[in-house]
Amino acid sequence: MYALVPVRAYDQCWRNCVELTTLRIEYQKNRRLSHLQQAKANG
Repeated sequence: MYALVPVRAYDQCWRNCVELTTLRIEYQKNRRLSHLQQAKANG
């Protein structure tokens, strides 16, 4: 199955997937931090 897909295209797809996952993790981390900061400011 993988032999049909060009290695370069597969590599690019994999890299995009990793970047998206990293961005999502960063986004969730930042959102959690902003929640904590808001809680500190409010409390």
